[in-house]
Amino acid sequence: MHGDEVSGIHAIESLFLDFFVGTRRLQLGSLTLVRANEQALAAERRYVKHNLNRLFREDYGPEIDRNSYEFRRAQELKTVLRNCDYFLDLHSAPIAQTPFMAAEQGAAGFFSKLGIPRIMTGWNKFSSGAIGGDAGNYAHGHGAKSATLESGSGAIIGGVTFRIFSLFEGVNAVSVSLRDLLSAFLDSFLVLGMIWI
Repeated sequence: MHGDEVSGIHAIESLFLDFFVGTRRLQLGSLTLVRANEQALAAERRYVKHNLNRLFREDYGPEIDRNSYEFRRAQELKTVLRNCDYFLDLHSAPIAQTPFMAAEQGAAGFFSKLGIPRIMTGWNKFSSGAIGGDAGNYAHGHGAKSATLESGSGAIIGGVTFRIFSLFEGVNAVSVSLRDLLSAFLDSFLVLGMIWI
């Protein structure tokens, strides 16, 4: 969602590659993987003109440039969000010391299968005003079970630590595990580290 939070990008790219080469296959339904804000990623900035994750709403004030990339992109993504059954928004704000999830009460049980011990509910109370307009609340408002995963700085621990210390054992019960998502982030982080050295 944000150009400066890249662990989700690494995770979806790893998943895409796994599906492409056949090491994973979708067992049921369909899966849509989205790189939400390409221009902000290219600029290595949170956003170019507007915070994309505040543009998933129906009404906009005059301060929103309707010709901006983020506005146009939000309109494209709203079509996907209106038609999904489940939505997981991946973030990696560095202020989160350990991974946590924000999910609506009716979706918390489903997303608890990912093994994240901290799940916050009630985020929809903030779905209007200055902090409203996020993708998760938009998807939820259109019938999807939605959640936001904040991997934070804890994402750096990677898949090896999960295996060594047997953390989040329930993660293996889902076809695409949190271990895979976080491992993808660590793999990308290590490759970048080797390039910088």
